[in-house]
Amino acid sequence: MPHPTWLAYSFAFVMVAVSLYCVAWLIMATRRNRQRHVDVNISHVAMGLGMAGTLVPRLNLLPDGLWEAVFVAIALWFSWQGVRFLMQRASGRDRSAHGVSHYLIHLVMALAMIYMYLAAVPAQTQTGSAMSMTGPTGAGANFVGLPLVFVLTLFASAVWQLDGLSRYTPSQRDLVGVGTGMAMGSGARGSWDSAAVHGGEGAQPSKTCPESSASLAPRLEMGCHIVMCITMGYMLILML
Repeated sequence: MPHPTWLAYSFAFVMVAVSLYCVAWLIMATRRNRQRHVDVNISHVAMGLGMAGTLVPRLNLLPDGLWEAVFVAIALWFSWQGVRFLMQRASGRDRSAHGVSHYLIHLVMALAMIYMYLAAVPAQTQTGSAMSMTGPTGAGANFVGLPLVFVLTLFASAVWQLDGLSRYTPSQRDLVGVGTGMAMGSGARGSWDSAAVHGGEGAQPSKTCPESSASLAPRLEMGCHIVMCITMGYMLILML
């Protein structure tokens, strides 16, 4: 399905920006010894550059066959991590529910990238500027329902992450606590911070997510995931 050149370049620019941000995140995480979500950011770098090269062929850094190998490796990694998480949960070592969706959505994203490389080929018009993405061909034509499944899953994940951004926004109670802490001195501030994150006696749980203390810029990381889901969904819609 043909699509506007300016839109392709816009999405490609955003994907390059996301990839560069994730590279910077990985560098800062190494320096600060923050090892959470390293695999996610590595996969985001690969997916961002891969989609940018698909939208604008002149930005493509690797042959298609090599990109396919990269995303197969990413899919295998998240498959293994998902199985490993389920085994830990079955043994009672990890009772969180987030791990299932966390590994599943990144597995779906890797599979969607593999599908786009196998089922469709980006093409340029004779002018070399307008671009189109063809629909499924060959064996991919037998799985025309897959793009729709991928799109629905990606958009659902984007909405879920968008709603989750509020977990990292200080509540009104937190802001009142900040003002009180500033008035009473550093000792009071320390007490408020501990209560805000872990919950104090008689205090309501804060909306501030404890993960934020172990992650680098969690809202930016979630924002990268959201725009990546939207871009990937847009590319898959062109194949419907």
